[in-house]
Amino acid sequence: MHVCLSAPSYLAAAGGGGIAFRAGSAVETSFTATTNPVINGPAGLADGDLIVIGVAVGVLISTPFMTNGFTLIHDLNDSGADGGILAMYKIAAGETPPWTFTGLLSAPGAGIAGAEAYTGVHQTVPLSGTATEVAPAAGTSHTCTAMTPGESRCMVIGIFGCDPAAGQTGTAGSGWTERADFVRSGDGHIFIEELLQTTAASVAADFTSLNSDTYGCIQFALAPV
Repeated sequence: MHVCLSAPSYLAAAGGGGIAFRAGSAVETSFTATTNPVINGPAGLADGDLIVIGVAVGVLISTPFMTNGFTLIHDLNDSGADGGILAMYKIAAGETPPWTFTGLLSAPGAGIAGAEAYTGVHQTVPLSGTATEVAPAAGTSHTCTAMTPGESRCMVIGIFGCDPAAGQTGTAGSGWTERADFVRSGDGHIFIEELLQTTAASVAADFTSLNSDTYGCIQFALAPV
């Protein structure tokens, strides 16, 4: 006798087509000075989606306290002691955003967050290879430390952030796709880009900012189902 089992919801959502950005999911959150920022969830979020959140704040970050089931990828501080960025992720399961990240920051800070969602990501080992970071440095052209995904068909994510002195905007590197470009003037700029890496080859996210500023970069790869 043959038993027909329905596919898990996350496979159905992915459509068997590999990792994909959930169209229209990128959402911005601007928040005033707090240690407990409230961050909006990606639009159209479904169980099994991989949630990516990047945060830039106008204060130094000291051992971010992860809540709501999120996992920290990296956090970085500006050597000029005036701001920091972080990146985190989670597999969506019965989410009810917005989320209050109690104790995420050790000192009150105003900032900006960008959240987005991906389908088709591996549910138990969502990251592939070793995430990299580059400490914040001044300039208009910024490149992350190269990384090599552990397998082919990974979605590589580059998150750039700074504590801007003025209104900022940015441009994705050649071959990369911009997904978020959010700014809170004077308190944070988050830029997120992606690249579907068809082979397990070394890759480095790069980004150009309109104005020279002190940007840090966090890069990681999402593993396919």
